[in-house]
Amino acid sequence: MKTKIVATVLFLFMLPGFLHAGQTITSGGKGHITGKIRNDKNNLPIQDANIELFSAADSSLVAGTISDGSGFFTIFRLDTGKYYLVVNSPEFVKNELREFSINPSNNKIELGEIGLHPENINPLARNKSRSGNHGFPANVILSNK
Repeated sequence: MKTKIVATVLFLFMLPGFLHAGQTITSGGKGHITGKIRNDKNNLPIQDANIELFSAADSSLVAGTISDGSGFFTIFRLDTGKYYLVVNSPEFVKNELREFSINPSNNKIELGEIGLHPENINPLARNKSRSGNHGFPANVILSNK
């Protein structure tokens, strides 16, 4: 019974985040950008990729969001200005997109598909030195039993 109550409270606490997954609301502008993140190697969508929007004027972070289960993302309510986008996800090479502008006549920017290239790093080799488990991932525990 206690477990059900805890699970219900956690669910209700996390519900707003699930309802807005893949979206971020920023300052009160009328512009928005959309796109889809995909794996360059197999063209499959990448879920939970980090999308960061920066001001081209001073490189300050303006907004951020994550891609949904289909790789789609939208950032709403952007002011007019020049921006660039940085997209990254674990085990993929970061992708920085060229500068684009939002203005009154062009306030809906469709970036289309944005590809991320997989890193060519063996995860076992990457964890070898810090795991102490002879090349196994850090979360694998070896036993003599």
